[in-house]
Amino acid sequence: MKFGLSTYAPMVVYIACIIVFLAMCFYKREIGLYFIVALLPLERLMEKLDQFPLGKDIVDIYVITLLALCLLRPATSEEKDYGSLIPTKPILLYVLLTYIYLWLGSLQLGIDLPISWGDSRSMNWKNHMILPVLFLITLKTVRDKRQIILFSSIVLVSIFLLDFHFYRNFEHTGGHFKWDKRDTGMFAHLGPNEIAAFWAEYSFIIIGILFLCEQNFWKWSLLALLSLNMYCLLYSFSRGGYLAFLAAFLFISLVHRNIKALALLVLFLVFWTSLVPQSVVERIEMTEGEEGGLDSSSQGRLLRWEHGMSLFLKNPLGYGFETAGYLHFPRSGFGGDPHNRYMEFLVEMGIPGILLFLYLFFLAFRSGWKLYVASEDKFLKGLGLGFAATVVACIVSNFFGVRWTYVELGAFYWIFWALVVRGNLLVQTSKDKSQEIAPLSIKQ
Repeated sequence: MKFGLSTYAPMVVYIACIIVFLAMCFYKREIGLYFIVALLPLERLMEKLDQFPLGKDIVDIYVITLLALCLLRPATSEEKDYGSLIPTKPILLYVLLTYIYLWLGSLQLGIDLPISWGDSRSMNWKNHMILPVLFLITLKTVRDKRQIILFSSIVLVSIFLLDFHFYRNFEHTGGHFKWDKRDTGMFAHLGPNEIAAFWAEYSFIIIGILFLCEQNFWKWSLLALLSLNMYCLLYSFSRGGYLAFLAAFLFISLVHRNIKALALLVLFLVFWTSLVPQSVVERIEMTEGEEGGLDSSSQGRLLRWEHGMSLFLKNPLGYGFETAGYLHFPRSGFGGDPHNRYMEFLVEMGIPGILLFLYLFFLAFRSGWKLYVASEDKFLKGLGLGFAATVVACIVSNFFGVRWTYVELGAFYWIFWALVVRGNLLVQTSKDKSQEIAPLSIKQ
């Protein structure tokens, strides 16, 4: 029996969805958020719910309901006093700009207007907007450190389920590399490169907390989860995933001045061909073709990037959101997109889009860095460090494909960003209270 996909699992999850939804509406809304977030990356399991009434719309129903409940709750004093720590305006600008470009794409290319959810571009935009909405919902729902820890723990359990499913179902770890060895795990509609980016990015939430964890039980638990994550990343056979992980690992090791981690990285880079399985070595060495040039996969990317740059130079303001598929990119086995999120922003949303995209990366990184530097709490400090490294991994992984748009891949990024922002609000509030109390103590 395959883990999570047994005969009765979909029915059990569907019934749980109904029960939790009622509890969310009439008891505590955070229950619903914890529940649906844990299920988001388990796409194959969620797909099994399509057979039940409204099963395919469960995520939308939960998100819309949670958003409505959050809008009814007034802002906290921390949100009012330290609004500059919350990147609400840039995120709302991103939502507005993508919608404007959705319409511009229809008008410029003469394709269907985005006036119906049956339109594929409208559906893709709606699904993508779930991510910034999750940021808002999480920020409005999670109010204290206890909830941050609980939410982080639930997300880590979800990552474990994803890892465990891959581990149980991956059966070809030995021998030579073959294309049919690549598996997408619980991702039903995304490829092995996307799930590799998932492992590469969210491993650093684990590593960040692990670097600052002092309790042996949690330290060993996190280390075990990280080891399972590394196993899954290794056998994803994704060169982009490997590079994203190594870049972020170098960053987090240097910033935290972890000599052991740096030494481990150096030893790995020197002896990696002896340390990793032969199939992984063969996959990495495929970057170079038999005659010394780039392999067909790398050459295909370059052809797409050249085509994308020529399109950008013709129209620096962009052709419209979700229009790459209409712009005749060389397919080369990839499908109709530039296979590079930065190039896709340049082509689809031009200079305004790429600048806003980079600015959102900057804001996310700054949130994590600020929490790492400002917090004296070990957990919050580790969460900030880990999220900053996650942003670095996300920046790198987006050079090799679209790693920003999909809910399954991006949900945890936006959720952890919200948790980090809430952590910054708590830290700032605590510091201000300490400064208020200190003069009184001296005076007494």
